[in-house]
This record gives sequence, structure tokens and C-alpha cells, in this order.
Amino acid sequence: MDRRAQIAMIFTFLFAIIVIGALVLTGFYFINKLFVQECDVDVVRFKNSLFATLQDSKSYGSVAHPELRTPCDYQELCFIAPEHLGDYSFTVNDNIYPLLLMQDSARSFIKQNIFLVGDYLEPIGYYPDISLAAPEGYSCILTQSGVFPLHLRGQGRVVGIENE
Repeated sequence: MDRRAQIAMIFTFLFAIIVIGALVLTGFYFINKLFVQECDVDVVRFKNSLFATLQDSKSYGSVAHPELRTPCDYQELCFIAPEHLGDYSFTVNDNIYPLLLMQDSARSFIKQNIFLVGDYLEPIGYYPDISLAAPEGYSCILTQSGVFPLHLRGQGRVVGIENE
């Protein structure tokens, strides 16, 4: 084989390696994007399920213990009593970064009082008809075996969220 043919073969192999590498990287990018979108869909489903459960549990005297599947890798579901939104004295007891963001959100009167907590804070929404037994004005429920065990007590106009 002459020298020109050998150089052409080297460039052909290099080009093939570059093309295959680009295809692999593109594949990883789209697979990762798919997992992120799957997590977003799980959070939306969780939100819809939570709000429907809260709405169904408002009737006076009703007691419910639903277990909602934990979306993604979140560890806690936190509620802030609506009356604490805009309260500059509202304070969380833990110095955990996501909970401090939740505190700032409440102090700034941002209409979010339900949050998912994991490596970061994910606001779920605002539900005005909740009552918390916690004197701190917020309550966080830890995930147990992939579900959030809720303890809800209907109080007529509002639903009480108890942290047992």
C-alpha cells in the first residue's frame, strides 16, 4: 500500500470515530432529557393527586390517611399555613438550604405554600384551605418507602394536616 492510501485510511478511521462519538454523545443527551421530562411529569401528577386528595378531605369529621407516591428523588413534602405567607417573623427551625428558601418564599408573600424538598426546593402550588397543627406554622412529612403518608382531618371549610 502506498503512503497516500495509508494516510487516507487513517483519516477515514478518525472521521468514523468522530461520527460515532457524536452519535453516542447525542444519544446520552436525549436520554438524559427524557429522564428529566419524566420527573417533571411525575411532579405534575403528584400535584394533581395531592390537590384532589386535599379537596376530597375537607368535609367535616372526615379522616383520611392517603399515601401519595413520592415523585422523583424528593424526601419531604412541606406545607406552610396560609396565614404565615407575608409574615416576616416566620422562621423554619432547620438550617437546611431548601427549607431556608421556603422560609424566604413565605416571608416574601409568594403564593406558594406546598413544597417538595430534596436536593433542591420544588414549589408545588398554593392551597388556601389547609390548617396545620404545628405551632411553627409549617409541617414537613418525610417519605416512607416511596410514599408520603398523609394524615388529613376534615374541618368543614379547611382540611387539617397532622404530622404523626
